[in-house]
Amino acid sequence: MRRTIISSVALCAIGAIAAPANAQDAGSDIRCILVSNVFARIETDATRKQLAQASAMYFTGRVTARLSAPQIKAQILAQSKSVDKNNGGPIMTACAKRFQQDQRMMQGIGQELQKSNPIPPAKK
Repeated sequence: MRRTIISSVALCAIGAIAAPANAQDAGSDIRCILVSNVFARIETDATRKQLAQASAMYFTGRVTARLSAPQIKAQILAQSKSVDKNNGGPIMTACAKRFQQDQRMMQGIGQELQKSNPIPPAKK
C-alpha cells in the first residue's frame, strides 16, 4: 500500500511536468477524477477500489498542476454532464489503463536508475 501511494505521488509530479507534451486535455483528466471517485466509493473488490483511489489521486495531481480552482470547478460542471451510468465503466477502464501505463513507466525508470546507481546497504 505504501509503495502504491509513493508511486502515485511520484506519478502526480511527473504528470504535472509532462502535461504540456501530453495530448490529454484537462477535460479528460476531470472525467477520470469523476469516475475514479465514484468507483472508489462503490467498488467492493479491494484491489479495484485501491486502483480507483490511486487513479483519482493521479489525475487530481495532473489537474491541480495545470488549472486554477475556478477552472477546475468549471471543468467539473462541464464534464459531469458527459459521464453517465452507461459510459462510466469504459471511462474508468481507460483512465485506469492510462494510470497503470504511467506507473509502469515510472517503475521502469526507477529500476534503471537503481541499477546504474545502487544505494549501498546501511551500516550497522
